[in-house]
Amino acid sequence: MLQRFPETVKWHNDRTQRFRSLAKALLLQTLGMTLATMVAVIFWRQVAGFTKTPFGLIFSLMVSMIFASKIIPGLFDLWRMLLWTGRAIFRPRGTQHLQIAAASLVTFCWISLIVLTALRFAEPVMGFFERLGISVSV
Repeated sequence: MLQRFPETVKWHNDRTQRFRSLAKALLLQTLGMTLATMVAVIFWRQVAGFTKTPFGLIFSLMVSMIFASKIIPGLFDLWRMLLWTGRAIFRPRGTQHLQIAAASLVTFCWISLIVLTALRFAEPVMGFFERLGISVSV
């Protein structure tokens, strides 16, 4: 199931077209996840003092479950895109276990980079959007 080609990406028999399609989908998925993580960072920084009550803890748990139900499928898509990008760039050599381990390691580093970027640049990016007139209210 995890090794099937990503559903949001069109399959091409040509390796170059397949790589371009995967790179485009990977870029769009990364941008979407980065913006979603920035919104989540802003949201959790605003309600940090609110979570000291039992109601606040239950509320934050429910919101976390909703975020997780939306983010986890995106993480699996990201993993699939990185796996198939690796297969498009490099000719399949070795075992599939090695490819899966490499894709998992690259995905972990990719997600860590997304989270670090979101933590570092959440306020400046959201401030820039507000100056443009785009309001992201949380």
